[in-house]
Amino acid sequence: MNAEQEHPFIPEVLHPFLRLGEAVSITDEKHIFLAVNKEFTRLTGYRSKQVIGQKASLLRSTMTPRYVYQTMYHRLKEQGSFSGVMTNRRPSGELYSVNLGITKFTIQERVFYVGIFWALDHLMRGMYLSNDQLENWRRRILMQLAYVAESSDPNIVDHIHQVEHYTLTLSHVWLRKHPMFASEQWLKSMGIAAMLHDVGKAHIPSSLLYKPGKLNTTEFALVKQHVVYGEEMLREIELEGILAPDEQLNENVFQLAKEIARAHHEWWNGTGYPDGLRGEEIPLSARIVAVADVLDALRSQRPYKLPWADHEIQSYFLARKEVQFDPELVDLLMENWSLFRPLEDAQRNYRNVD
Repeated sequence: MNAEQEHPFIPEVLHPFLRLGEAVSITDEKHIFLAVNKEFTRLTGYRSKQVIGQKASLLRSTMTPRYVYQTMYHRLKEQGSFSGVMTNRRPSGELYSVNLGITKFTIQERVFYVGIFWALDHLMRGMYLSNDQLENWRRRILMQLAYVAESSDPNIVDHIHQVEHYTLTLSHVWLRKHPMFASEQWLKSMGIAAMLHDVGKAHIPSSLLYKPGKLNTTEFALVKQHVVYGEEMLREIELEGILAPDEQLNENVFQLAKEIARAHHEWWNGTGYPDGLRGEEIPLSARIVAVADVLDALRSQRPYKLPWADHEIQSYFLARKEVQFDPELVDLLMENWSLFRPLEDAQRNYRNVD
């Protein structure tokens, strides 16, 4: 039986989601199950015949606060996406917790919701990003999130710390030019916030994040939701007060982290996502991390590319000045190029910016 015969009520463009390695459900606009995959049945304990035609509330337990569901319905209606932690109940009565990401798709005037579930114990087996040189308060954030992106990426730890380093370096030289703007505390906060820039990728299937070929339109739409998921995850942690009381871990850190998670793919000319912000509408924090993120990507070796040479990277940024990147930040990058060495030399580099 092919996919069309097995799921006749699901548009063909959504069929690939059901073949993902994670638990997936597809519901209609009334949140009635139209299709689920085998991983969903393994996770929930329900057979597909038991859930098809039933409302998604079938999975609920009283252990998930009512406000979580209210928030979910509101965000799906207003923003078209939701992510959060829920405790559900299997038919046996056994409780289990999941991270749930839901994305709305409108296809031929019909509304569908694709839900992707990650068992919480699976998330906790992700990559632990400890570092003896990190302060305790910095490690506590990383422990709560378990990992910033899919643990199947072998380069993720290096990438996180390279982005932190480039962010600190660029923030430092910017602060030197604008000394009245912020303080050293802002600089420290930028460091930890930058490391969380892609935390929302924990809600995106690894088969899409690391797909060798080009993503289709529907797949790319889901991948782009990582910026929304990231902001929501950080907001939930902030609201729950998981990391309090820690005076250093103040609202400034969370504000920067949420700004960066949501807006680091915005473009200076307004053609980025998710909000199409333009110029200085984009938070400074996100504009800085956008440069740092791309700088590391171009310098890094990947299965599909070799590291770029410095002159190639410089040409790339100059060509995208006032298009993708803040022109002032590009100028600062060019003027201080010798400071932006890879992390092996990072500790002595950015501390000597003064």
